[in-house]
Amino acid sequence: MKCFLRAPMMALLAAHCAALCSLGCVELAGPTDDPMSPSSAVATLTPPSAPGAASAQVIEGVNFDPTEAIRVLDYVNHATLEELDIGAGIDVRAAKSIVAAQPIANLQELGGLYFVGTVTLEQLKAAALADEAGKTLAGQPTLNTAGQRAI
Repeated sequence: MKCFLRAPMMALLAAHCAALCSLGCVELAGPTDDPMSPSSAVATLTPPSAPGAASAQVIEGVNFDPTEAIRVLDYVNHATLEELDIGAGIDVRAAKSIVAAQPIANLQELGGLYFVGTVTLEQLKAAALADEAGKTLAGQPTLNTAGQRAI
């Protein structure tokens, strides 16, 4: 399969696809047989065939439903050291290990990182859900009437 994306973007895309598949949220559909077809460069995501295929996970004693898991992985894979340390309020040692490990493929990998335990996972979950709540569908922050980001 030919791909025209740069290596770092492919690594991030692969990590997200692996995370979604491991959660049972999606199944990857293979490329077409035509190597010149645009759809042959990127596999398609399709919903899982069995209803209820996605299930909750418990990592370091923290419960994650499939949606929360996806949001946390998206958050940690796009966050900077400062966003993790100051924005999410996690210990700087945990923040450094997360940034060094990006892209993180799944919650088990995240939970296995240095200084990432129950408290850090709870903080990341809260930050990821708050971050998601403050965005519109276009991915832009929602501002309140005072011009501040709504949480």
